[in-house]
Amino acid sequence: MNLKIKKSILLILFPLLFLSLFLSTTNPVSAGGNCTWSVINKAMTTSYQQNTIISKVIIKSGTCEEKQMTQFSDDFCSATPKPKTKGLDEAVCCCETQEPVQEPVAARFTIPDFQVQIPGLNKLAPVTCPVGEKCNIPWIGQYIAGLYNYALGIVGILAAIMLMAGGLLWLISAGDASKITKAKELIIGSISGLIILLVSYTILTIVNPDLVNLKGVNVSSVQKIVITPIKNGSDSTENAVGTCAKDKEIQPISDLVSTSATSPFLAPEGIDGLSLAISEAQKRGVNLHVVSAFRTAQHQQELWEAALRTYGNELEAQKWVAKPGSCGGHRSGKAIDLCIKGTESCNHIGGKANAEYSDADVEKLKEIMQAAGWVRYCGEWWHYQYNEPMNNPCPNS
Repeated sequence: MNLKIKKSILLILFPLLFLSLFLSTTNPVSAGGNCTWSVINKAMTTSYQQNTIISKVIIKSGTCEEKQMTQFSDDFCSATPKPKTKGLDEAVCCCETQEPVQEPVAARFTIPDFQVQIPGLNKLAPVTCPVGEKCNIPWIGQYIAGLYNYALGIVGILAAIMLMAGGLLWLISAGDASKITKAKELIIGSISGLIILLVSYTILTIVNPDLVNLKGVNVSSVQKIVITPIKNGSDSTENAVGTCAKDKEIQPISDLVSTSATSPFLAPEGIDGLSLAISEAQKRGVNLHVVSAFRTAQHQQELWEAALRTYGNELEAQKWVAKPGSCGGHRSGKAIDLCIKGTESCNHIGGKANAEYSDADVEKLKEIMQAAGWVRYCGEWWHYQYNEPMNNPCPNS
């Protein structure tokens, strides 16, 4: 094999080796424990290329995407028999997916490397914080205690040296009064220092016990918080829980508050809650503006038909608008969409794009409504309900 052939082989193998290393480091999505068969009609799938509108309604029927699952090989559904199909129908295996999740691990702190070594200081022990628990890090206290003990030893040695120096000076004074006086001062000073040194622990304990009982630093580990994303709007069929107000019971709100609602009415209990909110707003020097209140059955029907035109199918439409006949939410007469009148926040009501909008006026509105007893829907800053059950409530904001 000549040199040119060897170079050609290396040029081919090197990219393949690099690609294999790259692929081996990726984390593919794995199938979860729940897998099921689903039947798809190939004719409906083919219609996607011919008629986009039809496909938007039909192509998702029976697919894994409709079930919010992922298609895997048939082996994952081998626990149950594969459905028999006819014609253009095809059975596929749909599984719940599991994304790699990094579980919290115990925190392990690195032992500090002190630049000034203290003789007699015991070796510091490693500290590990279990997940979700508090741990005590004693290193600072241990270092200060070691430094204190070391200083006591040095001061004791110096006091003993001064005591011996005073005695020696007295011996060689030869009756010289001035030298004897100096020797006495050295002896008395050194003895006084030794006494203070010996009783210093007691003195510090009397002044403040924490000066001798050095405590470590308490550290709390970060708690794992699981946040479930909110995918649907407050008016979705999923959140249509509760009661429906009767048309003969509702009362107007136009004489209470500024409003641009199509149906400016609320149930009597909703009126009471709105009055409390208005009072809380006036305490803060602001006024409220209601954008949407009670919705009649006809209004809800119109919103549903508009959602069908927007989203193309019922499955997607019901994520944002409740089906006609549903109760709860605005149909209860105890739900309102509102803002602080005359503020920029009033221009950011409605739609997914505005759902997470926030400014100082939005925060002030949360404070007002919470004080009045209203509960906000977590997915929309403008939607509040009064004594009416809902899914995804945010009671503290």
